[in-house]
Amino acid sequence: MGRIVFRVDCLDYEKGCWRVVRVGDGLDLLRLSFAVLSSFAADGSHMMEMRSSGARYVMFGEDLEEGGGGLVIGRGLPEEGFDVFLLEETTVAEAAENGDEMKLLYDFAAGHEFLFTVLSREEEGGGEDFQVLDGEGRGILEETGRDEERRAMAARLSGEGCILEDALGGKWDPLDAKDGLDTAAVLSRARKMTAEFYEDD
Repeated sequence: MGRIVFRVDCLDYEKGCWRVVRVGDGLDLLRLSFAVLSSFAADGSHMMEMRSSGARYVMFGEDLEEGGGGLVIGRGLPEEGFDVFLLEETTVAEAAENGDEMKLLYDFAAGHEFLFTVLSREEEGGGEDFQVLDGEGRGILEETGRDEERRAMAARLSGEGCILEDALGGKWDPLDAKDGLDTAAVLSRARKMTAEFYEDD
């Protein structure tokens, strides 16, 4: 058992929205996904899946029974089919053993994508721990539309002021990563997402 340090980039933006996380390689992919989404201010209420080295990791058993043919989204999709597994039954170590990149697809209608790139592998530690080490950008805010988010990030990166408001009318800065860097707060939200998933399942 060990730990893996990933850089996670939100591919909605060319730059400015990323996290560096240290993950115990015994953590399952469902909990990893919720933790990462929480760090980007998403609430995890939409469909998601992960992909790595020709494998799809899906949320529900029905997708396994259908041979994984269900809803297929995302850029750069290979022509060949995927081997399909469940997120909750696959560990980080299993998914990352054959390569240094994984991709998380979130909210199939909006098509948000996150690229996980392995920065280092550590032999010590392990288990199911998760830490946010660094990052920039607030990421996804569920109350805003995807195009609006992109315009806000582009404007902010070009030096303009903040132009987005949250559901309560408060202004927010798309480059402010403060909430997403607080590991305790991120994990608290991720535990809530996980509990709601199992409650609904």
